[in-house]
Amino acid sequence: MITWPSTLPLPAPEHSGNPLNATVASGLDSGTIQRRTRFRAAQIRLAVQWNLSLAELGALEAFLLDDLDNGTARFQVELRHPKLTELTTWVARFLGEIASTAQDGRWQVQAQLELSVTVPALLLAPEVGWAPFYVHSLSESDPEFTPFAEPDHVHYFAVTS
Repeated sequence: MITWPSTLPLPAPEHSGNPLNATVASGLDSGTIQRRTRFRAAQIRLAVQWNLSLAELGALEAFLLDDLDNGTARFQVELRHPKLTELTTWVARFLGEIASTAQDGRWQVQAQLELSVTVPALLLAPEVGWAPFYVHSLSESDPEFTPFAEPDHVHYFAVTS
């Protein structure tokens, strides 16, 4: 995976990003609406900006053209998102055009990133097919029971819609 160059400052998020809806609802003629996930990773669009010197702007352009195949490839970058959190490594890619303006000998650069967020596995249960059903020999009231223990048996059951 391509990583953000250490020679460039990290992007400053504007914290105006919104997660894209990762579910699809299918209406039926009668009965309840069926919902399912579109993909395994939800995306968040996040506006970011930099205040760069001319040399740093050249390094950013070289990173976009050479390493990111003209800005289309995904890369890892550390960001403080959500706001006021620790630096977290995200998988990101650039969306749209990157705007830059010269101001007082520095370059103000604005861009939009798409951050990937993994959807929990519980939300990815199959609509139709076979799903695992784990059996523990201890009951939940037993003090030795933990929900993360290895199951004693794994059974599969049919899932129908």
